[in-house]
This record gives sequence, C-alpha cells and structure tokens, in this order.
Amino acid sequence: QSGLSEMFPLLSFPLSSVAGLSLSLSGLFSAHFRRHSLNDRGAVTTMKASMALAVAMVFVAVVDTSIAFDNMNGEYVISRTPNALPGEYSTKWSEYTNDVGGVESFDMYVGPISHLYGQVWWKALPTVPLPDDLLQRFKGKAMAIVGYEVDQVRRTPQGDVSVPINMAYNHHHDAFFNGKGSRMERVRYDPHDPTISPMARADPNFMLVPVEHTPSLRGLPTHAHLAAGNGGEYRKSYHGFTSPVAYVVDEPQTLTVLPMQIDTFERSRMNISGGSPFVPGPLPKHSLSPRGAGALYSGLLECPLTDKVQKTIEGGDGFNATYSPTLFQCGSKDKGAPRACNHTIATPQECFDAARKLGSIGKAAVVQTAQGASATQPSGCTVSFNGTVASVFFNTLKTEQCCGQGVTELAGTAKSLVGLALSVTDDTARITITGPSSVWFGVGFFAEDMQDQPYTIVVDGDGAVTERRLANHAAGKLLAPSVTVVSNTVTAGKRTVVLARPATGPTPEHANFTTTSLQIPFINAVGSTSAFSYHRNKTAASIAMWPLSSSSQPVCLCEHPAAPFGAAKGTIKYLPTGEEFGFVNYCEPEPRESVLADRNPTCDVRAYVGGLQVCKHMWSLLDADQGQPWPDQPLVYYQKYRFYFQEYKPGFHVVSVPRQGWGIAAAGGHAEYDVPKCPPGTPAQECTHTIWGVLTPGGDNLHLAAIHFHCHAPTCLAMEIYNNKTGDLVCRQQPVYGGTGQIDLPKFDEPGYILQPPCLWGYGPGLEPMPLASGVPFLIKAITNATYGHHGEMAFPEVTLVPWNTTSNRPLGGP
Repeated sequence: QSGLSEMFPLLSFPLSSVAGLSLSLSGLFSAHFRRHSLNDRGAVTTMKASMALAVAMVFVAVVDTSIAFDNMNGEYVISRTPNALPGEYSTKWSEYTNDVGGVESFDMYVGPISHLYGQVWWKALPTVPLPDDLLQRFKGKAMAIVGYEVDQVRRTPQGDVSVPINMAYNHHHDAFFNGKGSRMERVRYDPHDPTISPMARADPNFMLVPVEHTPSLRGLPTHAHLAAGNGGEYRKSYHGFTSPVAYVVDEPQTLTVLPMQIDTFERSRMNISGGSPFVPGPLPKHSLSPRGAGALYSGLLECPLTDKVQKTIEGGDGFNATYSPTLFQCGSKDKGAPRACNHTIATPQECFDAARKLGSIGKAAVVQTAQGASATQPSGCTVSFNGTVASVFFNTLKTEQCCGQGVTELAGTAKSLVGLALSVTDDTARITITGPSSVWFGVGFFAEDMQDQPYTIVVDGDGAVTERRLANHAAGKLLAPSVTVVSNTVTAGKRTVVLARPATGPTPEHANFTTTSLQIPFINAVGSTSAFSYHRNKTAASIAMWPLSSSSQPVCLCEHPAAPFGAAKGTIKYLPTGEEFGFVNYCEPEPRESVLADRNPTCDVRAYVGGLQVCKHMWSLLDADQGQPWPDQPLVYYQKYRFYFQEYKPGFHVVSVPRQGWGIAAAGGHAEYDVPKCPPGTPAQECTHTIWGVLTPGGDNLHLAAIHFHCHAPTCLAMEIYNNKTGDLVCRQQPVYGGTGQIDLPKFDEPGYILQPPCLWGYGPGLEPMPLASGVPFLIKAITNATYGHHGEMAFPEVTLVPWNTTSNRPLGGP
C-alpha cells in the first residue's frame, strides 16, 4: 500500500461512477475443469477431464440458469451512466436471462504462447475448431455470443494456474470467430505503406484478416471480431452486452486469437504462480519507469525504443532544414528534368552558414565567402572545393545558368575500414581501394547495408579482384568482370589496387557511376582469411564527390526544409532480423485531436522513442549490450476463453455493428500517445496529463450499446465522453487499480494494474436507454497520471453500436 500511494498519488479519487462492485470473494473453479450438465434428478454433476499440455482444448459447459454458477473470473463492475434507471445491472452470467432463456457456455484454450524475458509475442495462435457437438448443433443455425471471459494460464498436472499480468503483460488481444462462410487469410501488404494501421502489422509482410467467401443464406454475419477491453485490463473487465445485443455468427466453426504479450517476468525473484511482489528486471535506456525497490510495473510494457531499432528518416532526423551539394543533368533532353534547386537558399548568411557545416568539405577546410551579381553563375548559393579550400558564392542575380553545366569529371576520397578513392567521367570510373595485404577486403557501392544487395568489388589476400552482387546477408553471386587492374601494390602491410571500368556497367547488376552523384553511400568489410568468407568487421560510410578544380564549375547548395512536426516520413528497422516497417503518422489537427498541437512525440518519427511501432513479434525490448538474462527459461502459457451464448433467434437478437475505434491520439487507430512527466515540484494532485479530441460518428441512425475504454496501466486515471453540442456527460470510466482493496480475487489483484468498468446501455435496472451516436459530435478526454513519463499509452474507446428501428424506437431486428 505504501508503495502504491507513492507511485500513484492520484488513486485517492472516489469511485462514485463505478457501480456493481462487490468485495466478497466468489467461488473459484476447481483446479480441474468442470462440465455442468443436468442429471435425471435435476442436480448438477461434475466430471473431471485430463488436459493435454501442448494442444488447445475445448470444454462445453451447458448451464441451467435456474442454478447459480460462478463467473470464471469473479465479480465485475460497470460504470453507471448519468441517466441510468435506479437499481443495479447484474454482471453475474448465471443471472443473464431474456425471452430466449439463460446462457450456455464453452471454454476454449488457445496457444501455446512462449517467450523469454523482454520479448514480445504478437502472432496468431493456432486456429481452434469448436467442439463437435456445437458444430453439429449449429449446422444451419447462428450463434448469438452475448459475452465472454478470458484469462492467461499455465497448464499443469494439478490444473490451471493463472499467469500474473505483471509477468506476462497483455497489450491487446484480437479474437475472431469464423463461420462456415469465412476463413482467416494472410493478405500481403506493403510494410512501407503508411495507411496500414500499426494494429494490423503483427507480421512484416502479411495482415491476418477474416475473409468471407460464401455469404450467409440467412443474411447474417459469417465472422465476428471480439476485442473489447482488450489490454492489461482484459481479465477483470466485463466483456458483455445487455440483451438483446450480441455478436452473431452463422454456423460458427473456428476461433483464431492474435494476442500481443510482453514478458516482464524477473525470473530470479518472482514466483510465477503468483503471490510475490513485483521486481523490475533489466530495462533499456529509453525506459521511463522507476527502477528501484517499490516499483510496481516494468517499463518494458510501454515498448521503449532500443538500440536494436534503427530509425531512417527522409530528409534527416532533425526539425531544421538540411542542405546538400547538388548537380543537375544540364544537357538532358528531358524537358521535365530539374535544372535548379526546388528550394533555393534565400540569404547570403544562410548560404555561408550552411556551407561551413558541410561534412563533405571536412573540418580542416578553409571556407572563403563572397556575394554579388553574376550573369555567368547559377542563382543563389554555390560552392566549389579543391580539397583544401571551399569557395562559397551567393549570387543575387536570377539567372538561367544550370549547376552541372561544363562538369566533365568528379573525384573524391573516403577513409573507413578500407581506403577508397574514386574519379568518374562520362565514360570511365577509376576506383582505388586500400586494405590489409594478407586478408580479403571489399566495397559495396550505393548501399547502406547488405540488405541493399549492392554491386561489390572484393580483393582477396593474394590480390585477386572479383565483382559480385551481394545477397541479403549472404555472399550473393559472381559477376562477369568489368574492371581492369591498373596496378596492385603492397607497402607496409597495405595493399592498394587501382581499377578502371566503364562508368556505365555492362549489365544492370554492375551499377552505374555518373557525373551528377555527389554523395555515394557504400558498405565495406575486412575478412580474417585470405579467401572471401564471413567478414571480421564491417561498416557503412559514404564518399563525397566534387568537380575537379580544372572544370572551375561550382555545385549548387540546395535547401531541404524539414517536414512540419507530424509530417516526417521514415522507417523502423529491427537490426537483428532486418525487418522493416514504414512509420505511421495519424495525428490530426484540432479539434479532431489535441496531440498534434501538443507536439506529442508519438506523432513524429523524429521524436518517437517508444510504443507500438517498435514492438513486434519476437523483438527484444532490451538494448544490445544487455543480452538475455534467462536464455533457457521461456514462459509458456495459454489464453483461456469462456464464451456465453444463446441460439440466435430472428426478431429478437440484435446484431452488433463491428467494433468502432474512437481514438483521439496517434498511430494504431488514433490510439497511442506519450505521457510527459510533470515538472519537478508539481503538487501530486495536479500531476496529471489530459488529451482530448472531437469525433462525429457516421452511419444511419446508429445508437450506443457499449463502450469499453482501452487505456494502459500504470498511468490511466479516467476517460470521459461528452455530447459536444449540449455539454452533457455520456460516459465516464475510472479504472479500478489492483492493490487498493477493491479486487475480489487475489490472483487478479496485482498492485498498479487495472480493470476497466465499461459503460453499457439497454433496458432494465441500472441501465440507460441507448442514445443516438450517428451525427452527434462527441468530445472525448483521456486523463493520466504524470508522476512518471510513459510511452505507448492509449486513448481508445472501443465502441459497440447497433442499428435502430425508428418506428419502435428500439434496436433494429430486436423485439
């Protein structure tokens, strides 16, 4: 308790909006699974079933609603809406009843999930078929799923053991029921396409989605996506609808689950069976969580950026303009070919300052500056360089002169693992490479990584020269020779090879050298043997090329304005595997969202330091030098679902609209954002952070049935939705934190973690009639604890809507 009050000083707020909380312990399921059925005397019998430890299993529990039974996960709470009727809505599934009767249930286990400390699991688990008796029963029928419960468990000979959420954190889960007319399919997508939501990017090349191949003869859905309250709150948050709303699936066949889990289990000091206090394990540099004694959560669950992830940003990684020497194809017959900078440097001072910062002239170069009006020079800023002196000229006269006119030869040198000198004319490229004399060395041109599969020249320990096209982290293939060895000399243990070849390669695989390429990236490596083999050392570098002084032709210095905040483009690459994804920016200006105006780091790849986009399947969230502390101790467990259902009754059950995301933040369905740490000295009661956004749902007369706010422990304090026309509160949810004496089952009472009480609408005690959603502007707020900074928080209302019958003023399709 003392640790909790220190970590979460704002948890003293009243839970006045939370209804239905019971602190009494409910009965636990037996360590063995129970199948409920009625014997001939109407009594409940219990049958024990043994479990196979490595296969998904299904158990059907047909429940007589006249006999009380316990929820799988104990008591649930919901948030009372402002205009709810007197009374209390029951979240006990044994008390769910309507004109069709009570509910039946069946359990399904999906898995196994297996990961090491600091690893992410984000991959579909094996698809599981429904039990045979349900498959037979629902031939030609539809199932109405009215709710479900979920847990994460280890399968042991003694029965199920729940895995604590502070050891295996559920970031989110997606469960898909497919009927006879649908199936899950892997659909290829472009990982650099910024329009593909990060929530769909579990795999670097394929999205897993349900696809209908045969429409239902009854006009009903053939698949359903179950994903409400689907994060760290998922075990103790109520997943259900009020009658008669349901997920409806015609002739249900299979269940597929795509969970995202993060391993935060400190193996040496925590008990996997529960009951031990949380202990933080190793954390990367970018983690913002507390690290010492008393910490209640691991910074790993917030997906901090590690040094195993490389961000590549178009136009540079800064928020200021960049500058580059540029030549143009002045003699090109292509009328659309550029002949001048897209953005010309505007003032002499900017020109001179930019030239002095050019890395391609070196720190030792002398920079001479001048300005004036010249009819023979290109407009704006130009630079010429002879290797020691850079002459910078700002031309105030607007001319038609082209940068590159009269340039016949470029030359440059670079020092890296090997020495490289290059001169290029329109016809010939002369290449000089220097490396150790007794082992092989090589240079791959126009590349930053072997993944680019570059044209490469290799010199072995005997001085033999070969040309190759490298493969992705492989030797690739030999090419027909295009180079001529001009000289091959050894001095003081260094071999220098001078080569000549045509500037235009004989094949596309030989690459082309031109007199307009002023910066050529290259990779170079040195081996440990004479023959070409695995490298001893490798790195990437670049060579700056300049017109030879004999041409007296300067180059233009062009400005590249930095993209506005939130508009930069870039990629995320996981270096151990080479997987690469395009960074997704979804932040929008006010009033849609406040995060862009706040310059929230999640909106821009340049500022991004943690969250969903650096958290993929089997990626490690530790820095490279931290290693794997427990390499032989994988955590293996399953997700266990209990589904509550009725046989679909036409004219009674209302088919819910597929889940809507009303997020007000950045990527991932407008869901994700960072919480900045409040300034030192801020009073604890004021140490909060609020974001907001306005959203107007579309659709034809859709009404609200349920909202499950998805936000993450340990920072979520509340989410609120208001009618932005009237100012009336529609729904307020305050999470209930573990360790505060308000969670009924000890195994789910991890301090610092949450359950989320949803808002439900319907007809009966404790409920408010379903309000209109279509066309109504909603103001959505998310309030968080900012005692510490946080990556990857989410503000994501998961909304269930239903179609409406204007005649009866009730849900369409229902009674």
